Amino acid sequence: MSDFDAYHKWLGIPPSQQPPTHYRLLGVDLFESDAEVIDVAANQRMSYLQDVAAGLHVELSQKLLNEISSARRCLLNADEKAAYDEKLRAEIDAASEASDAAPSPFDFSESPELTPEPKATRKKPAKSDDSEDSESEEEAKPKGLPVVWIGTGVVSVISIIIAIFMLLTGPSEDPDDGLAILQVKWNVNERDGAFVMKDAEVLINGAEQLPSDEVVKFKVRRGEHTFIFERSGYREIKNTWKFLEGETISVELNWRAKR
Repeated sequence: MSDFDAYHKWLGIPPSQQPPTHYRLLGVDLFESDAEVIDVAANQRMSYLQDVAAGLHVELSQKLLNEISSARRCLLNADEKAAYDEKLRAEIDAASEASDAAPSPFDFSESPELTPEPKATRKKPAKSDDSEDSESEEEAKPKGLPVVWIGTGVVSVISIIIAIFMLLTGPSEDPDDGLAILQVKWNVNERDGAFVMKDAEVLINGAEQLPSDEVVKFKVRRGEHTFIFERSGYREIKNTWKFLEGETISVELNWRAKR
């Protein structure tokens, strides 16, 4: 079981890219900003993992489900995403600087354009003063830098500017904007062993986690979401709703005892 690489086998993430970033884990572009793209990608990943969650690797599949759920929750929250992106950019810049500081794998000594010709072994004919001045000016001109150093420097500067802009401007929208609400009427006397799951994400695990009000509200992103409600001694209640932006759906739980 220890030899089974779940990241590689199930999500196509090779060892060289592990541990994966939130974006790599969900299979979306680095710093993806479209919330709907992130949400759909996470649902697809979790749906697949639920299908393979059996046999010897059930613990691994549950571990990945929790990681994907955590990554989605972070990237769909504007404040958490901004903080995560800033940290990730800093790590990328640090890795880039470390790569720049390492010895170059190329041997530039083979290039006649980058290596000045030894003067001690070359006999030059006598020249006029004008020629000597011209030659001195030519030797004083700096040689061209390798393109790889210039390109890396430009990328680092752009990354720093983006990070500073994100830090100064911050999220401009309320993180609750665009959310919908599932409003559940749940009798306080019918909450023994309460358990709630949304799209493979555990929301409630125990009656003590529920509010004292009879009406319980769950905030969700627009789109389809599947909820499972459980209570000790009763059949689970499972349903899928399609939420529109800003919509509130109200339901009442009608429990049926297990036979």
